[in-house]
Order: sequence, then C-alpha cells, then structure tokens
Amino acid sequence: MNVSRRTALYSLCGCIALAGCSFYRERPPVVIGGSPVAKDQSIMVGLRASSEHRRLVAALEATGLDAELDGIGPLTLFAPTDAAFDALMPESAKTQIEQDQDYLKEVLSGQIVRARLTTRDLRNVFPQLNGKTKVFALNKQVIQAEGVPKSPRLVDLRGRTVSVVQRDAIAKNGIIHVTDGLLLPQEKRADGG
Repeated sequence: MNVSRRTALYSLCGCIALAGCSFYRERPPVVIGGSPVAKDQSIMVGLRASSEHRRLVAALEATGLDAELDGIGPLTLFAPTDAAFDALMPESAKTQIEQDQDYLKEVLSGQIVRARLTTRDLRNVFPQLNGKTKVFALNKQVIQAEGVPKSPRLVDLRGRTVSVVQRDAIAKNGIIHVTDGLLLPQEKRADGG
C-alpha cells in the first residue's frame, strides 16, 4: 500500500472513531432538590446540596448515619423529601421519630441498602420475580420493590407503599432514589414479640 493510500485510510479511521465518540454522551447528572448529584461526590454531599432534603440531612447527622453515607459504599439510599417527613402517617410514628433518637436511627437505617441498586438492576430482576423483588436494608428489614422499573414502588413490612419519584442519582459511593415517603420498620408488639 502506498503512503498516500495509507494516510487516507488512517484519516478515514480517525474520522470514524471521532464520529463514533460524538454519538456517545455521558448521561448528565440527576438533579435533586435543585442541585446535580456529582459522580465524584458522596451521597451525603449530594443530599446536603438538595433543598428538598434538609430534614433528612439533619436526621442523618443527628444519628451518625451521615458517616455511613459519606463512606466507601456501595450503597443505595431511598431518600425521603422534607414533604415526606411532614406527611408521615401514622401520627404515632411521626411523634416517635421526633422524640426517640433510637427509633429515628432504626427508621433511617431502613432507607439504606448496602448495594448499588439502579432501576436497571431492578428491571433485570422484576421479570424473574413476577414484578416484585426484595432487598434487605441496613436495619435488617425487608424492602419489597414492585411496579414498573421506570417508577418502582417500595413496600415496607407494615404494607405501606412509597413511590420513587426521582431515580438513579449516581454518586461516588452509590445511588440516591428520591421517595415520597419513609419506609417504616415492623411494629413491635406490646408483648415484646
């Protein structure tokens, strides 16, 4: 092959490679509470920048769980908004969260999973389990996910349903899914069982 043909071939390959690169675009960061969640920052950094997660951030810091979400991961956080805290039912759970630090920590631990779960991960599991899947939260309680992958719903052990309203905010140490409610732990019976 002569030099001019080789040069033309290399130029053509270079143009094809560059054209291929222009088709690949990294997905922009997901914005929660008016602020993008950066892939090089921790879940806690993303939450602290959100205007919709002030109560969650304060609660995580009060219970020491902020260190977990600043850690290595991989983690998934189902992040209830401030409005979710305000709308929490039953009223007894809301009162207990406000007055009992240990219960608050147990509830918040129920929003954290020690795995990186995107909605794509859920999509791959949903069909195999008849539209449902289960994961264990940090507090050892089961979270059941159901529905369609683009808008999954979560079910806690009380049978309460929480919707994922914003999904797949990718941070350095995991994923944030914004929810419209809090996942509550199983109620303890009066007899201790």
